[in-house]
Amino acid sequence: MLTRQTGAVPFGYNKKFSMLQTVTFPYKPGLKPSIFVFMVGAVLAVIAYVLSFGKSREITLFRVLPLNAEQSSWVLLACVAGFGLMAVVGIMMIIKALTSQQQIEITDQCITAPKGGMFGEPVTVMFSSIQDVKLESYSFKQLFVRVAEQRFLQILHDDGKLSLSQDLLGTKEQFEQMRAAFDERYRAFRGRG
Repeated sequence: MLTRQTGAVPFGYNKKFSMLQTVTFPYKPGLKPSIFVFMVGAVLAVIAYVLSFGKSREITLFRVLPLNAEQSSWVLLACVAGFGLMAVVGIMMIIKALTSQQQIEITDQCITAPKGGMFGEPVTVMFSSIQDVKLESYSFKQLFVRVAEQRFLQILHDDGKLSLSQDLLGTKEQFEQMRAAFDERYRAFRGRG
């Protein structure tokens, strides 16, 4: 988390209420998860490719869809394409993790963040236009065991929705710091009105 004082004063801004510093948080994919996505996609694409040109045989998909040897090769080639796409997304994430300068900036009047996650252009949402703020959490379970949890800070405003993902902030602690900074500034802004 970086803090800085803002020099520019927006129109209609009341300087006597400006007691909170502007805070910024890097907002980009982590390098390790990006490499993981690439590696999994590449390895599975290679395995599917090797299997598609190996000794062809009949298979049954999901125990209900029998496929002859030629059809099973086409299914495996479709898997190659899907896993290859996953590897390409992993490469894009690696490049973004290494080169991105995207960040979330929270002032005492607004929040500025990329609208579309890693590839979106930054948008500024004035606190006066916010209609609702929600914390959403999604759990991924594998055989009744929670594998991962993904959390989002959803900011509903006059022009749409801004969704901030925990994954693009790096760690759970950084997400909590960003959320606390936002809550503090938003509550202070609402208390003025």
